[in-house]
Amino acid sequence: MLIVRRGLSKVRHQYFMFVPQQTITYIQEYLEDRVKQGEELSKDSPLLGFDPRGVKKNRFLRTALVTRDIREAILRAGFNWRPYVLRAYCDTNMIIAESKGKISHPYLQFIMGHKGDIEARYSTNKGVLPPDMIEDMRKSYRECEPFLSTATQPLEQSTIIKEAKIEALKSMAKSILGIDLLDVKVAKERQIGRELSKDEELELYERELKKLREGKHNPQRIIHEKELEKYLAEGWQFVSVLPSCKILIKKH
Repeated sequence: MLIVRRGLSKVRHQYFMFVPQQTITYIQEYLEDRVKQGEELSKDSPLLGFDPRGVKKNRFLRTALVTRDIREAILRAGFNWRPYVLRAYCDTNMIIAESKGKISHPYLQFIMGHKGDIEARYSTNKGVLPPDMIEDMRKSYRECEPFLSTATQPLEQSTIIKEAKIEALKSMAKSILGIDLLDVKVAKERQIGRELSKDEELELYERELKKLREGKHNPQRIIHEKELEKYLAEGWQFVSVLPSCKILIKKH
C-alpha cells in the first residue's frame, strides 16, 4: 500500500493505492544492491534520495526532481511523453480490468485518487476506512495485476494482456497525438483483404506510433473530407471512405 498525501493530490485529499508484485520485485532488488554496497537500511531510510546513506542533510528527492528523472527515463526509451502518460496508461488498463469484472467502479475511483462514493462516505484523511474494505480493495487490485504488468504472463492471460495493450495504445494515440488507430487498422485490413489477428494489430499500432515518433511519413494518410481537395491537388490519390467517415488517401 502507498499513501498519497494531501499535498500531492490534485483534489487535495489523502488516499492510498497499491503496487503490483512486479514493482515490489524491482524495489527488493534495488534495496539488496544498496546493502551489497555497504549501506545499512532502516525504516527511516529514503527509498530514493540524493544521498541514501544520509551523509547530506537533505536526503530526500523533491517532486520536481522525481519528475525530471522520469522524463529522462522516458526520453532514453525513445519517447517524448509527459510523465502523466504513465498515469493514463494505468487508468486505461484499470478501466479495462473494471469492464472484465476485476474491480468495482467505487474502488477504481478511490485508487485513482478521484472523489467518489468512498470519499463521500468515509473521512479518508483520517485513515478510517474499515480494515475489511481495505483488504477487499487489495484483493481486487491483485486481480488487476495482469492488466498493469509488463512482465511475461502465463499463456491463458496472454490474450487479455494483448487486448489491454491495444486499448492503451489506442487511448494514448487519441489523447496525445489526436490519431484514431482504428482507422489505421481498417485501412490495413482493406489492403490485405482480411481481419488482423491480435498480434498483427498490436504490431501495426506499435509500428505506426514508432513512425510518428521518428517523423517518418506513411505513404497512406487518413484525412477529413474538407481536406481532400487540397491533397488531391498535391498528387495524393483517393482510396476509400472509412467507417469513421474519414477518407483514406495514398501517394501515387
